[in-house]
Order: sequence, then structure tokens, then C-alpha cells
Amino acid sequence: MTGHDSPATARRRGRRVFLVLAAAATVVLTGAVVWLAQRDAGSGVAEASAPAPAPKTAEIRRTDLVTRERVDATITPVGEAVLTGRRAGTVTALPAPGAVIDRGQPVYSVDAVGVPLFFGTVPMYRELHEGVPEGPDVRVLQENLAALGHRPGPVDGIFGKPTEAAVRRWQREREVEQTGRVAVGEVVVAPQAQQVQSVTAALGDPATGELMTLSGVGRQVAMRLPLELRGLVSVGMKVQIELLGGRTTPGTVSAIHPPTATGRGGAQQDPDAAGEQAVPVTFGIDDPAAVGPADPTAVTIAFETARRDGVLAVPVQALLALREGSYGLEVIRDGVRDLVAVEVGVFADGLVEVTGPEIAEGMAVVTAS
Repeated sequence: MTGHDSPATARRRGRRVFLVLAAAATVVLTGAVVWLAQRDAGSGVAEASAPAPAPKTAEIRRTDLVTRERVDATITPVGEAVLTGRRAGTVTALPAPGAVIDRGQPVYSVDAVGVPLFFGTVPMYRELHEGVPEGPDVRVLQENLAALGHRPGPVDGIFGKPTEAAVRRWQREREVEQTGRVAVGEVVVAPQAQQVQSVTAALGDPATGELMTLSGVGRQVAMRLPLELRGLVSVGMKVQIELLGGRTTPGTVSAIHPPTATGRGGAQQDPDAAGEQAVPVTFGIDDPAAVGPADPTAVTIAFETARRDGVLAVPVQALLALREGSYGLEVIRDGVRDLVAVEVGVFADGLVEVTGPEIAEGMAVVTAS
């Protein structure tokens, strides 16, 4: 069988090829097994050696805790009130909105005669002249004449010769008739310098109508306090005024008014009327410069309701609820985590007061695992 392999030769060659392929396959499989074993062994070592994440901790610290009740309020002009004229005649001059009027300066004019501002809390309710019965309105007149440099004599509420002479000097300075008398409506009385908020009258109007809205210079905070919170406030107490943007400034309760009811639309009603009862409260702003003219008028008043000074406190997140309503902390001592029982007190600003025999200032507590 020339040129061709014999059947036996062919069978031998086939067996050799098969044996070579089988040996190669064995080497490949053995390598794969070795590689997989090494990979798995390496993964096992890596996983076994990965440390557990460290817990988040905080220190037990000594601090002051204050809890507060917060109520919405509004910044308003100080002592805003509508001025109604009491002197017959025609309005001949009016101030511009925003104008500030000081003692002795005219607020408006009637028949070309200025009606000046006096400081006081009692209005001129009668004509004043020599011999008029003693009264608080006379004292207001004397105080203002003295402040304007006209020497009315003793400031005692008695209208005598010295006061009459002082009135004449004041009238001469104003270039008006020197009668020695002060008629009803000849002056406007207010507790302090006034700022014109708005003007409702027009030149030529009768002078006995509504003329303008005045307020004190500066601003205050006004609130309608829910009746159930009335016990939180007293005149003179300090509060915290919280402005938009997170700023705060101190304030003082300046006045507490009788309760009124709020009807639909927020209108105040008679206290016996239907509606939610509330107590109007006003607050002085201790640092007027802290509230700029561009600041929003919506603010919040924070009343202090409880205070604990120099207590141990932790973040609220560190507190653990235990059985039967008790609480605990997970403390770390010498690298070991241990659960200890504590008593809780005041909660304030994300902190809670804690006490217990197994805790101390500076000790680390777990806040999150």
C-alpha cells in the first residue's frame, strides 16, 4: 500500500493525537483549578482581614440647656396711631410720609399756623390758662415749655403767672397771637418723636378729620399670643427674637394687653365674641440696629420655658431606649463598648441631659454604628 498509511499506522497516529490533546486538556484544567483556588484563597484572606467600620461617637459634655416655646410675630412701627385733628379750620400744610417730627416742630398746619408736637402721655383735653385747676395736662405743658427753653417755673401741674409768661414767650417765638392760653388742638401730644407712616388728608380739607398715621421712631415686635401661653410672659422679661436667615437678637416684653378674639381674616373682635382668644403682646428690640429697614417683618419670638445650667448632655441620637421605658448609652472605655443605664432630663437644641453613676464628662458615646 504505497503512498498511503496502513490501517495500523493510522490507528497509532490517531492514538498519539488523542493522548497529546488529553494531556494538554489536563494541563489547562489543572491550571484553571490552581488559579481559581488561588483567587478564592486570596479573596478569603482579604475579606477576613477587612476591619469593621468605626462607630460614630460624641463626647459627654457639660453645658447649659434651654428649652423654648416659639410663636410667630411681626415687626411693626412703635406706637402706631391715627391722628385726628381737633382744631377747627382748614388744613394748609402736611408732612411727607417718612418724615420724622421732633419736640416743638409742627406736625401740620391749620389756617397757616403750625400745630407743634409736645412729648407726653396726657393729651390737651381742655383749654389751659392761668387759674385753671391743677392737672396732668398742665404738667405736660410745663415740661415741654421747659424743654424748649421757656422757663415755666415749677413743673407742678399748677398754671400760674410763670407758666402764663412762658406760654407768651413760646407764642412769640412761633409768631402767633400771644394770648397766654393754649387751646384744645393747638398742640399734638405723643410719647416721643414721631414718624409719619401715611397721610390721609389733603390740603384744603377740614382740619377736624382724620389726618395721618403716626408712629414712634424705630420699630417693635407685635404678637397675638395664644391664651394658653399667657403664663409664659411678663412685662420686662427677656426674649429671643429670631429673624429670617438664622440671626437672633434680644428683646424685652414692653406691654401685655387684654385678651381679644380673632375672627375670620384675623380681625380683632370683642373678647366675648366667637373666635380664638389671644393676648396682644408688644416687645421692644434691645438693639434697634440689629433689624435693618430691608429685613422681612415676619419674625419668631422664643420664650424660655425651662433651663438647666452646667449639666451633662449628649446628642439625642446617642440615647437608646431600653426596657420598661428606661434609657441607656453605649459608652467606649479603653476601646471596649459597654451599655450603661442613664436618667434623662431636659431636651434642647438636639441635646439631652443625662445623669448616671457610670458616666462622666469627656467620655465617648456611640451615636451611630
